Amino acid sequence: MEARSGRQCIKRTNSLPPLLLSFNLNFNIDDLVMEQQIMRQDPQYYALYVALRHDHAWRLISYPYYAKFAKPGDHTSFRYIDISIPKYLETGRGGNLIQGTVAITDDDEENSTLMCLGMHKHLQEWWNMCKARGIAKEDHIHNIEDKMWTKKDKERFQTDFKP
Repeated sequence: MEARSGRQCIKRTNSLPPLLLSFNLNFNIDDLVMEQQIMRQDPQYYALYVALRHDHAWRLISYPYYAKFAKPGDHTSFRYIDISIPKYLETGRGGNLIQGTVAITDDDEENSTLMCLGMHKHLQEWWNMCKARGIAKEDHIHNIEDKMWTKKDKERFQTDFKP
């Protein structure tokens, strides 16, 4: 069964998309997809994305980020940078990306997106430090492990990952 709306197409299948696989499969994937579609059609949501970009470009591509159903006790926290840092520093690729989501449940300090506010101002210096430590990688997404973000880094850059 398919539902079409303009250029968007949602195809109902009997299996979950690969990025939505979870050990907790007792939720309705169609509800999640529909909520994402409705949310992304909100003019205020769209205007916020335009306003957040430094160039205020309004012709944007919006694609839903993966979502996961979780129950209390599931490990859902991780720290990452969702661009290739070397490519960004070399060419600026990924610098205009804005990543956002609207949660339909309450977040708390243990179950939320962690942000490192202001780190964009220090990314080049921090990446050079990672290279000097021998831990810089040429990945498309960088998982920020404890050896990459140390107590000394927190003190030096006066910021840390916070919910």
